[in-house]
Amino acid sequence: MLNLKNLLIAFFVLLTTDAAFAASAPVTCGSTLTEQIYTLPADLDCSTATAPITVRGRAVLNLNNHVYAGQIILDGRRAQLREGTINCSYQADFQAEDPCGVVVQGTGNHTVQNVLILYPAADPGIEVMSDNNSLISNTVFSIGEFGAVVVWGNNNILQQNRAVLNREDGIGTLGFFVGGNANQLTANYARLQSAGYITQGDNNVLVQNVHAGVPDNTSVTDEGFGIAGSGNRLTGNVVTNEDYGIRFYTIQHDRKQYSHSERRGSFGWQHKL
Repeated sequence: MLNLKNLLIAFFVLLTTDAAFAASAPVTCGSTLTEQIYTLPADLDCSTATAPITVRGRAVLNLNNHVYAGQIILDGRRAQLREGTINCSYQADFQAEDPCGVVVQGTGNHTVQNVLILYPAADPGIEVMSDNNSLISNTVFSIGEFGAVVVWGNNNILQQNRAVLNREDGIGTLGFFVGGNANQLTANYARLQSAGYITQGDNNVLVQNVHAGVPDNTSVTDEGFGIAGSGNRLTGNVVTNEDYGIRFYTIQHDRKQYSHSERRGSFGWQHKL
Protein backbone atom coordinates (compact mmCIF):
# COMPACT_ATOMS: atom_id res chain seq x y z
CA MET A 1 0.00 0.00 0.00
CA LEU A 2 2.89 2.30 0.82
CA ASN A 3 4.42 1.75 -2.57
CA LEU A 4 1.08 2.53 -4.28
CA LYS A 5 0.74 5.70 -2.21
CA ASN A 6 4.25 6.81 -3.19
CA LEU A 7 3.55 6.11 -6.84
CA LEU A 8 0.36 8.21 -6.69
CA ILE A 9 2.20 11.08 -5.02
CA ALA A 10 4.96 10.94 -7.63
CA PHE A 11 2.36 10.87 -10.41
CA PHE A 12 0.57 13.99 -9.13
CA VAL A 13 3.87 15.79 -8.60
CA LEU A 14 4.76 15.03 -12.22
CA LEU A 15 1.41 16.34 -13.44
CA THR A 16 1.78 19.53 -11.40
CA THR A 17 5.32 20.08 -12.67
CA ASP A 18 4.27 19.60 -16.31
CA ALA A 19 1.32 21.96 -15.91
CA ALA A 20 3.50 24.62 -14.33
CA PHE A 21 6.09 24.22 -17.07
CA ALA A 22 3.44 24.58 -19.78
CA ALA A 23 1.95 27.62 -18.09
CA SER A 24 5.31 29.31 -17.67
CA ALA A 25 6.80 28.42 -21.06
CA PRO A 26 8.20 31.71 -22.42
CA VAL A 27 7.06 33.33 -25.65
CA THR A 28 9.79 35.57 -27.03
CA CYS A 29 10.50 37.20 -30.39
CA GLY A 30 11.86 34.69 -32.90
CA SER A 31 11.11 31.66 -30.73
CA THR A 32 9.93 28.27 -32.00
CA LEU A 33 7.07 26.86 -29.93
CA THR A 34 6.59 23.08 -29.91
CA GLU A 35 4.32 20.46 -28.36
CA GLN A 36 2.83 22.65 -25.60
CA ILE A 37 0.21 25.27 -24.87
CA TYR A 38 1.77 28.74 -24.74
CA THR A 39 -0.08 31.76 -23.39
CA LEU A 40 1.07 35.28 -24.12
CA PRO A 41 1.23 37.05 -20.71
CA ALA A 42 1.37 40.61 -22.08
CA ASP A 43 1.62 42.62 -25.31
CA LEU A 44 4.73 41.74 -27.33
CA ASP A 45 6.39 43.91 -30.00
CA CYS A 46 8.46 41.85 -32.45
CA SER A 47 8.10 44.25 -35.39
CA THR A 48 11.89 44.58 -35.76
CA ALA A 49 12.77 40.98 -34.91
CA THR A 50 15.03 39.09 -37.31
CA ALA A 51 12.79 36.01 -37.26
CA PRO A 52 9.07 35.33 -36.74
CA ILE A 53 7.52 33.29 -33.97
CA THR A 54 6.98 29.75 -35.27
CA VAL A 55 4.25 27.53 -33.82
CA ARG A 56 5.02 23.92 -34.73
CA GLY A 57 3.84 20.37 -34.23
CA ARG A 58 0.64 20.41 -32.12
CA ALA A 59 1.74 23.49 -30.21
CA VAL A 60 -0.93 26.06 -29.31
CA LEU A 61 -0.23 29.78 -29.04
CA ASN A 62 -2.98 31.60 -27.18
CA LEU A 63 -2.47 35.33 -27.57
CA ASN A 64 -4.70 35.71 -24.53
CA ASN A 65 -6.39 38.87 -25.87
CA HIS A 66 -3.03 40.67 -26.01
CA VAL A 67 -1.47 42.54 -28.96
CA TYR A 68 1.48 41.04 -30.83
CA ALA A 69 3.38 42.98 -33.51
CA GLY A 70 5.16 40.83 -36.09
CA GLN A 71 4.75 37.66 -38.10
CA ILE A 72 3.62 34.26 -36.82
CA ILE A 73 4.20 31.05 -38.80
CA LEU A 74 2.26 27.84 -38.24
CA ASP A 75 4.45 24.93 -39.37
CA GLY A 76 4.52 21.17 -39.17
CA ARG A 77 1.12 19.65 -38.40
CA ARG A 78 -1.83 20.62 -36.17
CA ALA A 79 -0.48 23.87 -34.75
CA GLN A 80 -2.99 26.40 -33.39
CA LEU A 81 -3.12 30.18 -33.06
CA ARG A 82 -5.97 31.72 -31.07
CA GLU A 83 -7.54 34.66 -29.28
CA GLY A 84 -5.74 37.95 -29.79
CA THR A 85 -4.54 40.77 -32.04
CA ILE A 86 -1.65 41.05 -34.49
CA ASN A 87 -0.72 44.68 -35.15
CA CYS A 88 0.89 45.29 -38.57
CA SER A 89 0.56 49.08 -38.57
CA TYR A 90 4.36 49.41 -38.70
CA GLN A 91 4.15 48.40 -42.39
CA ALA A 92 3.88 51.85 -43.91
CA ASP A 93 3.26 50.64 -47.48
CA PHE A 94 3.48 47.61 -49.76
CA GLN A 95 7.27 47.96 -50.01
CA ALA A 96 7.81 47.49 -46.26
CA GLU A 97 10.50 44.88 -45.59
CA ASP A 98 9.51 43.79 -42.08
CA PRO A 99 6.99 40.92 -42.44
CA CYS A 100 3.72 40.72 -40.55
CA GLY A 101 0.57 38.63 -40.31
CA VAL A 102 0.04 34.87 -40.23
CA VAL A 103 1.58 32.28 -42.58
CA VAL A 104 0.10 28.78 -42.48
CA GLN A 105 2.51 26.23 -43.98
CA GLY A 106 4.01 22.79 -43.28
CA THR A 107 1.89 19.66 -43.72
CA GLY A 108 -1.32 21.35 -42.59
CA ASN A 109 -4.31 20.63 -40.34
CA HIS A 110 -3.62 23.88 -38.50
CA THR A 111 -6.21 26.15 -36.88
CA VAL A 112 -6.33 29.95 -36.73
CA GLN A 113 -9.30 31.19 -34.70
CA ASN A 114 -10.50 34.48 -33.23
CA VAL A 115 -7.47 36.49 -34.34
CA LEU A 116 -7.72 40.17 -35.30
CA ILE A 117 -5.05 41.38 -37.74
CA LEU A 118 -4.66 45.14 -38.10
CA TYR A 119 -3.43 47.08 -41.14
CA PRO A 120 -1.03 44.80 -43.07
CA ALA A 121 0.25 46.70 -46.12
CA ALA A 122 3.07 44.53 -47.53
CA ASP A 123 1.70 41.06 -46.72
CA PRO A 124 -1.65 39.29 -46.64
CA GLY A 125 -3.19 39.25 -43.22
CA ILE A 126 -3.38 35.44 -43.42
CA GLU A 127 -1.60 33.41 -46.13
CA VAL A 128 -2.33 29.68 -46.34
CA MET A 129 0.32 27.60 -48.13
CA SER A 130 -0.70 24.12 -46.95
CA ASP A 131 -3.77 21.86 -47.00
CA ASN A 132 -6.60 20.90 -44.64
CA ASN A 133 -6.43 23.95 -42.40
CA SER A 134 -9.25 25.79 -40.61
CA LEU A 135 -9.62 29.58 -40.43
CA ILE A 136 -12.52 30.43 -38.12
CA SER A 137 -13.87 33.81 -36.99
CA ASN A 138 -10.78 35.87 -37.83
CA THR A 139 -10.84 39.52 -38.94
CA VAL A 140 -8.33 41.33 -41.17
CA PHE A 141 -8.32 45.12 -41.56
CA SER A 142 -5.95 45.58 -44.51
CA ILE A 143 -4.52 48.69 -46.16
CA GLY A 144 -2.45 46.93 -48.84
CA GLU A 145 -3.10 45.90 -52.41
CA PHE A 146 -2.71 42.22 -51.63
CA GLY A 147 -5.51 39.95 -50.51
CA ALA A 148 -6.50 40.18 -46.88
CA VAL A 149 -6.77 36.37 -46.82
CA VAL A 150 -4.84 34.38 -49.45
CA VAL A 151 -5.23 30.62 -49.85
CA TRP A 152 -2.81 28.63 -52.05
CA GLY A 153 -3.48 25.25 -50.47
CA ASN A 154 -6.28 22.73 -50.95
CA ASN A 155 -9.18 21.45 -48.83
CA ASN A 156 -9.09 24.34 -46.39
CA ILE A 157 -12.13 25.53 -44.43
CA LEU A 158 -12.77 29.28 -44.06
CA GLN A 159 -15.75 30.05 -41.87
CA GLN A 160 -17.11 33.36 -40.52
CA ASN A 161 -13.98 35.37 -41.30
CA ARG A 162 -14.07 39.09 -42.11
CA ALA A 163 -11.93 41.06 -44.56
CA VAL A 164 -12.30 44.83 -44.28
CA LEU A 165 -10.10 46.89 -46.57
CA ASN A 166 -9.42 50.51 -47.36
CA ARG A 167 -9.72 51.07 -51.09
CA GLU A 168 -6.85 52.86 -52.82
CA ASP A 169 -7.87 54.65 -56.01
CA GLY A 170 -6.72 52.77 -59.06
CA ILE A 171 -5.42 49.78 -57.09
CA GLY A 172 -7.28 46.49 -57.06
CA THR A 173 -7.47 45.17 -53.51
CA LEU A 174 -8.89 41.76 -52.64
CA GLY A 175 -10.78 40.38 -49.69
CA PHE A 176 -10.33 36.61 -50.16
CA PHE A 177 -8.07 35.16 -52.86
CA VAL A 178 -8.29 31.40 -53.41
CA GLY A 179 -5.64 29.89 -55.68
CA GLY A 180 -6.02 26.28 -54.49
CA ASN A 181 -8.62 23.57 -55.04
CA ALA A 182 -11.58 22.15 -53.10
CA ASN A 183 -11.60 24.87 -50.46
CA GLN A 184 -14.82 25.67 -48.59
CA LEU A 185 -15.75 29.28 -47.79
CA THR A 186 -18.86 29.62 -45.64
CA ALA A 187 -20.46 32.73 -44.10
CA ASN A 188 -17.46 35.01 -44.61
CA TYR A 189 -17.76 38.79 -45.00
CA ALA A 190 -15.80 41.18 -47.22
CA ARG A 191 -16.16 44.96 -47.37
CA LEU A 192 -14.67 48.00 -49.11
CA GLN A 193 -12.39 46.41 -51.69
CA SER A 194 -12.25 46.04 -55.45
CA ALA A 195 -13.12 42.34 -55.35
CA GLY A 196 -14.57 40.47 -52.44
CA TYR A 197 -13.67 36.92 -53.50
CA ILE A 198 -11.40 35.70 -56.31
CA THR A 199 -11.00 31.99 -57.09
CA GLN A 200 -8.41 30.65 -59.54
CA GLY A 201 -8.52 26.99 -58.50
CA ASP A 202 -11.02 24.21 -59.16
CA ASN A 203 -13.91 22.70 -57.22
CA ASN A 204 -14.07 25.38 -54.55
CA VAL A 205 -17.37 25.83 -52.71
CA LEU A 206 -18.63 29.28 -51.61
CA VAL A 207 -21.80 29.29 -49.53
CA GLN A 208 -23.60 32.25 -47.90
CA ASN A 209 -20.70 34.65 -48.14
CA VAL A 210 -21.29 38.41 -48.28
CA HIS A 211 -19.48 41.14 -50.17
CA ALA A 212 -20.57 44.67 -49.20
CA GLY A 213 -19.07 47.11 -51.66
CA VAL A 214 -19.46 50.87 -51.85
CA PRO A 215 -20.38 53.04 -54.84
CA ASP A 216 -17.36 54.92 -56.16
CA ASN A 217 -16.07 56.76 -59.20
CA THR A 218 -12.62 55.16 -59.44
CA SER A 219 -11.27 53.58 -62.58
CA VAL A 220 -11.17 50.13 -60.93
CA THR A 221 -13.97 47.83 -62.09
CA ASP A 222 -15.22 45.95 -59.08
CA GLU A 223 -16.91 42.61 -58.61
CA GLY A 224 -18.20 40.73 -55.63
CA PHE A 225 -17.01 37.35 -56.93
CA GLY A 226 -14.42 36.75 -59.66
CA ILE A 227 -14.47 33.10 -60.68
CA ALA A 228 -11.91 31.19 -62.74
CA GLY A 229 -10.98 27.53 -62.89
CA SER A 230 -13.63 24.82 -63.22
CA GLY A 231 -16.15 23.06 -61.04
CA ASN A 232 -16.51 25.92 -58.55
CA ARG A 233 -19.91 26.15 -56.84
CA LEU A 234 -21.56 29.29 -55.44
CA THR A 235 -24.74 29.06 -53.35
CA GLY A 236 -26.66 31.73 -51.47
CA ASN A 237 -23.97 34.44 -51.61
CA VAL A 238 -24.86 38.15 -51.51
CA VAL A 239 -23.25 41.18 -53.19
CA THR A 240 -24.25 44.81 -52.67
CA ASN A 241 -23.06 48.05 -54.31
CA GLU A 242 -20.64 46.74 -56.92
CA ASP A 243 -20.23 46.99 -60.69
CA TYR A 244 -20.66 43.22 -61.05
CA GLY A 245 -22.13 40.62 -58.76
CA ILE A 246 -20.12 37.82 -60.36
CA ARG A 247 -17.53 37.76 -63.14
CA PHE A 248 -16.13 34.72 -64.88
CA TYR A 249 -12.51 34.59 -66.04
CA THR A 250 -10.09 32.24 -67.68
CA ILE A 251 -6.51 32.16 -66.45
CA GLN A 252 -3.53 31.95 -68.77
CA HIS A 253 0.02 32.19 -67.47
CA ASP A 254 -1.25 33.67 -64.20
CA ARG A 255 -2.95 36.54 -66.02
CA LYS A 256 -6.70 37.09 -65.91
CA GLN A 257 -8.37 36.94 -69.32
CA TYR A 258 -12.04 37.94 -69.50
CA SER A 259 -14.17 35.05 -70.67
CA HIS A 260 -17.58 33.41 -70.64
CA SER A 261 -20.05 35.87 -69.10
CA GLU A 262 -20.59 38.78 -66.77
CA ARG A 263 -23.59 39.57 -64.63
CA ARG A 264 -24.08 43.28 -64.43
CA GLY A 265 -25.53 44.70 -61.24
CA SER A 266 -26.83 48.12 -60.29
CA PHE A 267 -25.57 49.95 -57.24
CA GLY A 268 -27.64 49.27 -54.17
CA TRP A 269 -29.06 46.00 -55.42
CA GLN A 270 -28.41 42.60 -53.86
CA HIS A 271 -27.34 39.68 -56.01
CA LYS A 272 -27.65 36.13 -54.75
CA LEU A 273 -25.09 33.92 -56.45
